Amino acid sequence: MRRYDVAGASPKGQSMSESTKRALRPAQVAAKLGVSVPTIWRYTRQNPQFPKPSKLSERVTVFDESEIDAFLTSRRAA
Repeated sequence: MRRYDVAGASPKGQSMSESTKRALRPAQVAAKLGVSVPTIWRYTRQNPQFPKPSKLSERVTVFDESEIDAFLTSRRAA
């Protein structure tokens, strides 16, 4: 099972363990990519290379920050 540290939820200066990944909410992903939140959802449906979100609960969806970073790197390299 993945453990997530939701961005902004942990105190500053604490390091994450290797088993904990940083999670970004859709609005944070949109800001990082410079697009709107609806565009993020469009990417998840239409772009097979875009990272798939994880549901933490019925109303909380997050993206793995390292997967988003890898997606950005691959787009810049192309």
